[in-house]
Amino acid sequence: GLESNRQYTVNIRVCYELDKWGMWSNAINLMTLNVMRAKIKTITENITELLVWRDKQNPTDDPSLLIWKPEVTEHQLSINTIPSPSTFNLDLDTSTLLTLGDLTTDTEFRIQVRERDRNQEWREWHDLVAFETLPYAPSKPILDERRGTHVSVSWNLKKNCPHANYVYCVEMAYSKKKTKKGGPIEHEPFQVVGVLYEQCVKIELQKMDLPKCLFRVKVAKEHQALEGPRNVDATATEPQHDDLSAYLWSRYSPVAQFKTPSVPDHPTGLRITQLRDTSATLRWRKPENHRFHTSLSYKIHLNLKYGERFVTVGQTDALFFNLTMLIPNNHYRVAVTAESSMGVSTGNNTLHFSTRPHMIPETNEHPMTSTLPPRQPLKP
Repeated sequence: GLESNRQYTVNIRVCYELDKWGMWSNAINLMTLNVMRAKIKTITENITELLVWRDKQNPTDDPSLLIWKPEVTEHQLSINTIPSPSTFNLDLDTSTLLTLGDLTTDTEFRIQVRERDRNQEWREWHDLVAFETLPYAPSKPILDERRGTHVSVSWNLKKNCPHANYVYCVEMAYSKKKTKKGGPIEHEPFQVVGVLYEQCVKIELQKMDLPKCLFRVKVAKEHQALEGPRNVDATATEPQHDDLSAYLWSRYSPVAQFKTPSVPDHPTGLRITQLRDTSATLRWRKPENHRFHTSLSYKIHLNLKYGERFVTVGQTDALFFNLTMLIPNNHYRVAVTAESSMGVSTGNNTLHFSTRPHMIPETNEHPMTSTLPPRQPLKP
């Protein structure tokens, strides 16, 4: 029941004949040892290293003061109340590095320690240190939306700590123009493009002439630090630390590669069928990169005269469109753009065509027949 690192005064007297006591001995001044301490050295998803030691005793001017050093043979840790099967020794004025392995990722742990004396009796448990393992690595980023040079990228994360604020660091790199065929993609150094709470980032691409851009994400718990939990403002809308080294980051997600640019290619094979004086049917083929766009639609643009702007006359998901209310014997220009969530096609082809002259409706009426009586043949 003694407290650690505290001075006590002890006197002893002898009892004899059951109820008779002798004189008190001279006082003995003693001080108990400092409590065992631990410091987190490294943390990963499932391994933690602890440095364990006892602080040196505070200096004293009392030469009669004794340092009580109980004969302890070994120590044992418990991890979340489960005793470790192995033990360790710790001599005075020394430290030892302990490795805890096979830990659950993104989980809180409470470490306790107890001592066994030379009588092979275990003493009480007392708290040593508490910590959390690092978060899981985020999933591979996916491209949610692309509109022109603006892109939206998101990712998923498995979470075990419901009270934690997870901070994400998003990095992007552009691929180099010349990459060895069949080899890994050579790219420029990754640059941080966002540090945020949300599992989605929206950015604007700066280099549209490169074939690919690469994304990766890592995550940290905002309150987690090697020296212990730090205070976090629960009402904050943005991470509070600008210094990225202040966080304990997880491993990176798998690198995602997105084609740049990823807007639809322009439709090809524009042609006119069923041409009439006031109508025509326009047909086309899908863009070459249509397999990268799950929801394609097409807008049809018509122009009557050179120098005038094209006018959008319709939109469809099909590969044809009926042009109506045209002027007979007139020249037109027509273009088709492909659209998806990634943006609008560029460099679209233009088709020229002319409607037929005005067509006179055919009639099914028979020629008029004579109603006069038949002419009599002449007699010789």
